Amino acid sequence: VQVDNTVTYAIEVTAADGVTKKNYTVVFQITNDLIVQGFTSDVLPLDWISSQTASVNDWMIDVNANYNNGLYMGSNSVRIRGGLDPAITTGWLMIPNLNMPDVMTFYLKARDAGVSTFSVYKRVHSADAFVDLTGWTLAASYTAPYDAAFTKQTISLNSTDALDVLLYVEKENTKIPFALDDIRITQKDSMTSTRDVLNPK
Repeated sequence: VQVDNTVTYAIEVTAADGVTKKNYTVVFQITNDLIVQGFTSDVLPLDWISSQTASVNDWMIDVNANYNNGLYMGSNSVRIRGGLDPAITTGWLMIPNLNMPDVMTFYLKARDAGVSTFSVYKRVHSADAFVDLTGWTLAASYTAPYDAAFTKQTISLNSTDALDVLLYVEKENTKIPFALDDIRITQKDSMTSTRDVLNPK
């Protein structure tokens, strides 16, 4: 039985004696989420790739540093490192190989006023390592001060190909300008057609 996004199966199992029976209910949740990531630890999610300075990830999980919206899973947020040792003026975090992503949502907070910029880029999935922004398409960009509270952002990725998504920060090197939380990316509905049925091509 399917109700909304929940499918329920009733299963009757008969024991070896042929008489004893038990009933089980199996429930499946149907979703088109590729990622639902509220942060729960100080370790970056598996397969996410960060730029590095002095062999240390430029992006990190900030444990209990900001109010979390609590929509999905965690109580932490993700951000680029600040400080002068070492100084970081640009840094990126890649979420690779997303299958037909549609919409990306997340909560963004500008933690420190200045000229820092947070951008989201996308490209058709590639095994090539990140070198520069050549071949990437800008999906959205935000400049601090944006908002002192976490504010929901929505970005259209709208791809029928597998994509890499890049979170990219240009910043004043001492600052921690942005925090992100509750990142969610949904998959494009492959059954949806945009063909004009009256004028097929």
